[in-house]
Amino acid sequence: MKRLLTDRLNKMKKEEFNRFELFIHSPYFQKSEKYTFFFNLIKPYYPDFIIPKSVEKKINNEFSTDTSYNVLLSRINDVLDEFELYELFQTKSYLKDALKYELELDKKNNVKYYQKLVKTDVDVINSSDDLYAAFYKEFSSIALCENNWLSDKEKILQHSDHALSNILQFFLSKYLMIYANKTTHLINIAEKPDENVETKMILNFVQHYIDQQPLSVRCLFYIIQLFKNISGDNDEFDKNYNGLKNQTFNLPTNTISYEIKYALIQASSACIFKCYAEPKYLKNAFEIMQFLIKKDLYFSVLHQPLTQQHFILIVKVALGAHEVDWAKQFIESKIQIIDKEHQNDFYNYALGLIYYHLQDYNAAIKLMVKININTPQYLIDYKITLLKMQYELNELSNFNYQSQTFLKYMKKDKSLSKMHKKNVLDSIEFIKNLFKYKNAKSKEAFEEKLKTKKIDYLITNYRDKWYAEKYSKI
Repeated sequence: MKRLLTDRLNKMKKEEFNRFELFIHSPYFQKSEKYTFFFNLIKPYYPDFIIPKSVEKKINNEFSTDTSYNVLLSRINDVLDEFELYELFQTKSYLKDALKYELELDKKNNVKYYQKLVKTDVDVINSSDDLYAAFYKEFSSIALCENNWLSDKEKILQHSDHALSNILQFFLSKYLMIYANKTTHLINIAEKPDENVETKMILNFVQHYIDQQPLSVRCLFYIIQLFKNISGDNDEFDKNYNGLKNQTFNLPTNTISYEIKYALIQASSACIFKCYAEPKYLKNAFEIMQFLIKKDLYFSVLHQPLTQQHFILIVKVALGAHEVDWAKQFIESKIQIIDKEHQNDFYNYALGLIYYHLQDYNAAIKLMVKININTPQYLIDYKITLLKMQYELNELSNFNYQSQTFLKYMKKDKSLSKMHKKNVLDSIEFIKNLFKYKNAKSKEAFEEKLKTKKIDYLITNYRDKWYAEKYSKI
């Protein structure tokens, strides 16, 4: 052990050895005074390290057993490993820049943070010694531990290319994860996420060497391209979708990393956005959801409100893909993931959607009138669905009763935003006019009424085709 350490130190140039001395004295990288004590004893004998007996006696007095001495030598070798990685890190400027993205990742769900970060000078972000040290430690952990960088530490410098490759893959995964989050979160915002020179360079690099990238990097690249082409090129969208699908659907569950699972879930979202203009993409969204549920990956890290939201979303996507039997089986087999307090409500909600899809409106109404969920998102959805079914059954009196009680509830409830209330009022008004003009000889009066009430926008509502369908039959 001693020979290994002295041989490694012997190979250092004088200036490198001096830098290692500063490194070993740094409290960021080691906190034991025994290291500095030992190093100060052997330092005068660099580079040959022919240690006199008097110095060896001091070392033996400090470390009374062979075990404690060997542990010390092992730990100093570990510190030397870290120093060599640190030296490599220092020579690669883009790794220093990666700190910005590591910090940004912690705020990945905050779009405002992204916008603020763009205006922040990189040098300011990199100025924190504590954060820099923590970031370096994470890199060293990745390279030395998680990837089993080297077993033969004596040859560590000869393998720096392998270490750099590990760090590069880690950096690309981090960078693309952040940019993917920014891209997916800004999908409903008019302006597209900023693609600066650096981002373009990295995306071009990944694309050019796509076959050489680890699967996590490839999957993140595919998801970025999917969101870029939601309202654009179908061929490009399909190419990236198939790339993601073909490289992940045959993977064993235990090999699907966080990045891969993230990419698959986001791909299903991209297909849902795409299907608003082209319904055929519901099939794509469904097959990804089906795969993730089969692998027991879809609900593994979701908190309860998100679990409830995704439960209903999956049923709707399955119905949109005309997978009615699968949707029924999903409800029966997965209802237990909903907390017991709300299981009956979500069971009635989901099964009611199936009967609504099958146009068995009476059966759907029997289930959905039992629902007692006051979250605005669900409340509006199932209440409006009930009103639509009253129209389908031509039951004006029941529609009037349901709509009036709903309006009374809205006046009392403080959780509904102005936007939610407007959506409800406009939908009720639209259906009222459907009843009034359904037997009209001409669409003109109905169309004029919609324009007067300023609710004609519902006809072009890309998320709900029901209004346009009923309008076309007037």
